[in-house]
Amino acid sequence: MRIRLYSTGVFLVMASWAMAFPSDSTKRASPKKKGTSSVVVRTHTLGLFFYMGKVANYHPTADVSFTYTGSGGWGLFVFKVADIKDIHSHNNFTFALLSKAIHLGSHFTITPNIGVALEQQHAFADHGSDVLAMLTSSFRFNKNLVADQTAMFTNLIFEPVYSDWINRFRLLYSKGHLDMTGFLWLNNGLIDGIHYTSTGISIFYNRIPLGKRVWLGGGATGLLVSRRLSTDVVPINNGVQFTASLTIK
Repeated sequence: MRIRLYSTGVFLVMASWAMAFPSDSTKRASPKKKGTSSVVVRTHTLGLFFYMGKVANYHPTADVSFTYTGSGGWGLFVFKVADIKDIHSHNNFTFALLSKAIHLGSHFTITPNIGVALEQQHAFADHGSDVLAMLTSSFRFNKNLVADQTAMFTNLIFEPVYSDWINRFRLLYSKGHLDMTGFLWLNNGLIDGIHYTSTGISIFYNRIPLGKRVWLGGGATGLLVSRRLSTDVVPINNGVQFTASLTIK
């Protein structure tokens, strides 16, 4: 039953990915848009996994991400995080994802992602490193309010013993310098038998200009584990994380 449900989830990701490749007969010529890119550097007071809804540990951390959005909705996202106190903890890893935004009307967007997750506790690609797939569905109510859901499937090829399926729901509000996000994470335990539910909220004051292409930001994120039915290699803890960020575009 678990394998069947897992296969269904992976099929949905790959089917949505296939939608990004229309046949030549359906393609329409459109003017090319210039790509945009950004680099974000952040420091945190503890190690919180934003995709998984876990606090890995209470060590200070730093991360850097690169985002590129090209024409046709194609995108590239590279994310590296490092535990400042312990380079061998679970909070040392890298994501690299290729995405394609598929717009269904003016409000609804589906974005499949495919890439790799590299565990880096002891090497560049440690045990547990593998192919990663995500499917994000988002609905924009207006220019300030967006709701989205991300299904993340880990360890699809090389290390299936670590396979997992995690769902993250968010409600994002942004206006001026203020960014507020509500989180809900669900690990359904259908693949690895690990069940937990956690919730969180973040409040940030962002987009403080330092120059023409440089902005500062900062805020706090709180996480609460509301339902815990089993243990995991990575601890599931409550915590409040404070963050400072520098964005370059």
